[in-house]
Amino acid sequence: MAEKLFLRCGYCGDIYHRIKWNNRGCKSTVWRCVSRVQKKSRGIDCPARTIHEEDLQAAVVTAVNDAWARKDVVLPVLKANVQSVVDGDTDERLAAVDQALRDKQAELLEAGKDQAKIDEIGNAIVALRKERQNILTGAAMNTELIERLDDLAAFLDEQTEAITEYSEVMVRRLIAKITVYDEKLTVEFKLGWRSMWMHNGIWI
Repeated sequence: MAEKLFLRCGYCGDIYHRIKWNNRGCKSTVWRCVSRVQKKSRGIDCPARTIHEEDLQAAVVTAVNDAWARKDVVLPVLKANVQSVVDGDTDERLAAVDQALRDKQAELLEAGKDQAKIDEIGNAIVALRKERQNILTGAAMNTELIERLDDLAAFLDEQTEAITEYSEVMVRRLIAKITVYDEKLTVEFKLGWRSMWMHNGIWI
């Protein structure tokens, strides 16, 4: 499991780091909260637990299998959520902003040497350009949401049976982060959907 996998501490919110551990001659790979590892330099004594890499891998595998088993329920809900975000009047909003910009530019030409008026129109133009950029940024994020949903749907459709092995490629493709608590791990997919891995292996 690569270091770049994003693990977040459920106690202090800090990240987890991957550590090669030698506990009384027993070597293993574990993940520990940075605030706990560096408590002397950070002045934070985080009580977050150490978690073995095998448990993290099992959580990811179970989360993906859970999504696959419930894809007929999960995917329609995610699609509806994404659609509610994506469904917007981007073209209409851009057209309205562009028209407002043209109007302000025309006003600027008519302002003559009235500096106060020029400053007022200039500020309005800057604000409109910022609004236009925000609309374009939002549209790009919506496109990314759709791509993530399509990727998740494609992955789940490709599976003919539950997976049995952990895969870094799978993690990079599907998982956004894992949050570590005492009693559970929460696995969050890139679309915001979460599953929880309990100590007794039950998913809720």
